[in-house]
This record gives sequence, C-alpha cells and structure tokens, in this order.
Amino acid sequence: MTFGRSRAACWGIVSLWVCVGCAESGGSSPYLLTTTESGHRWAQNHGSTLWTEQQSTVGTVDLTIGVAEGAEPEVFGSIGAVAVDDGGQIFLLDAMAQEVRLFSADGVHVVTFGRRGEGPAEFGYAEGLLLSPDGSLWVSDVRRQRTLRFDPGGDLLGAVSTLDPLAPLPVPTAVAPDGTLSAWRFTNVGRDYSVSMHAGSHDLYEPLSLDPTTGEVEMHAGTEVEVSRVGGVRVPLGGIAATAAASDGSFWFSHPTDYVLYQRSSAGDTLLVVSLEDAPRAAIPTQVRDSLARGLAEAAQRFGRSGALPGSEHFPETYRAVDRIFATADRRLYVVGRVEGAAAGEFLDVFEADSGRYLGRISLPIQITRRTVLSIVGDALYAAVPSEVGAPTLVRVRLPRLGV
Repeated sequence: MTFGRSRAACWGIVSLWVCVGCAESGGSSPYLLTTTESGHRWAQNHGSTLWTEQQSTVGTVDLTIGVAEGAEPEVFGSIGAVAVDDGGQIFLLDAMAQEVRLFSADGVHVVTFGRRGEGPAEFGYAEGLLLSPDGSLWVSDVRRQRTLRFDPGGDLLGAVSTLDPLAPLPVPTAVAPDGTLSAWRFTNVGRDYSVSMHAGSHDLYEPLSLDPTTGEVEMHAGTEVEVSRVGGVRVPLGGIAATAAASDGSFWFSHPTDYVLYQRSSAGDTLLVVSLEDAPRAAIPTQVRDSLARGLAEAAQRFGRSGALPGSEHFPETYRAVDRIFATADRRLYVVGRVEGAAAGEFLDVFEADSGRYLGRISLPIQITRRTVLSIVGDALYAAVPSEVGAPTLVRVRLPRLGV
C-alpha cells in the first residue's frame, strides 16, 4: 500500500451502512460501519457529541516514582523504557545507568538487575522493555543486536540475536500469541547519502516478526508513504505514519496526515479501517513555519549545501492528525492526536480495536510528545515526565473506563 500526500484510499463505498449507538439514541457516538467494494470494513466515527458530554472525563495521577535526590533506586539518570505486568508491577529501564529496576504497584523498589558490560546478562546499550504473557521480560540491546529474556526476579533465561548482522533489529513492541516478537522497521527509500540533507522519495514502514528461539526475522508487507521534498530536501512537518504492533499478531498504522487508522495482518491484508470524521486538524502557526524555514536555511549554510530548499510556503498548513497509537491487550486503541481545539499531547482518543467504534476522549494531566516513554496497561497510563525541578520521574495516570 502506498500513500501520497492526499487521503489514502479510493475505498469505493457500497450501499451497506450500519449505525450503532447513533446520537438519536441517548447521545452516544455515531458509528457507521461500511463495506468497501474491495471488501474492507470501514468504521466511520463522529465524536463531537461525546466530546461535549465528556468534558469532565479526565485521568488522574495516583503514583509518582522518582526523586532528584535520595535513595538510589528512585534516582534516575534517564528513563528509557517502561513495562507493566498484569499485577501492576513496574519495570523501569534507566538508560543512563543501563539497569532495569522493578517496583511494586505501590512504587516500592523490589530489585535491580542488568548493567553495562559484555557479559551474558549485561547490556551494550539497552533501549526497550517488553513483557511476555508468561511474565518474562524481554530487554532489547540495540548495540549488541540481541534481545535478552529475564524472569521477573532478574535471572537471565536466554537471549536471541538477529541472524543478519547487517540488518539492525528494531526494538520489539508486542508478543504475538505464538510467542514471536513483533516490531516495525523504518527505512527512507532512495536517499542519496552523498548529498547533504537529501531525503529519499518514500518512507517504508515494514512490520516484522522475530522468532525468539532461532533469531529468524520474517519481514511482512510494508507500507510506503510519499516524502514531500523541495530540491531533494524533506519538507518539515510532512506526513509521517504512527505505528503499533498488537498482541494478536496484527499491525496498526495511521494515515500520514488524516485521522485514519489501518489494521493489517502479517500477510499485508487490510482487516479494518477506522476514521474519526469530525476531528479537524490543528493549524500550524505562521511563526512555527517561518522558524523552521530559517532553521533549514541555517543548516544548509553549515553543511555547504546550495540549491533549492523548502520555504514556509511549502509547509503543510495543518499538523498530522495522529501522533501515536497504542494497541492494548484488552483490545483497545489509544490515540494521541493533534486536532483543533485540544491541546497537543494532552488527550487520548479511545477506540474498540475489534469494531473500530469510537468510545470517547480522555483529558490528561500531563503532556505526551512523540518521544515520551510510556505504556498503557488496563486502566492506567505510565509515562516518563520531568518533575518540577527537572528530575526524571514516572507517573501513573488512572484512565476512566469508557464504553462500559
């Protein structure tokens, strides 16, 4: 599947429409399920009624771990990853110390394991954490191109390395039912590395599966997104897809600009299309566009690049609608969006993963960016945010359960 700069998909809707929970029946979210000529299910949602009703639907912080000074386990150099088990125990990766620290659901330190080094249970540079259904913890060592498996107490159970040392292994983000690890690989296609600031013609998003026993990597059908360029230089703020691997073995990704989500099987078949029709994209302020244009010109001067560059007139007028997607084990989708009338990164849109039905919007007491380390498990969001004095901390935000 390839996306250009316009909305993906000439889906060719046929005349079968289903309306579930429309506004006339109690004011819940209109939900229209269509079937396209190519046989895809398309869940079209309108959320404005729910946004009016749920203005008080907010998450609340009920736990904070991390201090600027004090006992060592609660002092973090940099929180690089977080994973939470079904009992609420929290595994934190201190990227600076290269240690994994386990805390109870109440925030009490339990054990620390791992360290920087070349030994069997040591890390060259650990970057990701992932819990298996059996309770074991996978730690991704991107420098040594391997993923280590620990029991909850920190004892090493094994490790798996990619069979291709020339193909960097992305950090796995989900465990499929058969135990394989799922991840996404991003590639900029057609880039000329001999030309400074050159961008390729397409971005390629490829889901992959890693066999935890053999280390064999299976690449799945990818999705291409056209790169908007001027003089071979990528236009800032252009379309970038958000991605998520689900525990059922499927993969989710967003349209690079519009509020549309796609679920695909590992074979590349589209299983479901989900859209939020009345979510107007947020406008990019003129001063932001002008500042980025000046930054590009300064970078070109530093690198000695001549020729055409993107100017503010080439930039999109609106931000992409979807910044991040999270597919949870309880069959929900949480979306960090960028829409008009809502502060960026301060809300979550919630969908049923199986039906694509929109359940509502949750306001957050923290701000999430594309770089925020976080995990969503059950009714809680865990995010690494700086404290008032700038110290790395982890907060737990209790999320209202929508749609029940």
